[in-house]
Amino acid sequence: MGRIDAYIRLFLTQVSLRQEFPIELKIPNKVTLEAMKENVTEKTYDSVDDLFNEVLSDAQH
Repeated sequence: MGRIDAYIRLFLTQVSLRQEFPIELKIPNKVTLEAMKENVTEKTYDSVDDLFNEVLSDAQH
């Protein structure tokens, strides 16, 4: 059995066991779609704390 056949078999086995599609499919809402259109920043942070401090301060304003 090839790799692709094994993936398909695994997928179909999960469909059979769960009686539903085994992967959660979501359609992005309006806010997410707008965020996806925004430019990606090249900004870097010295630490995770610095990143979260900025994100949290932006959320409060």
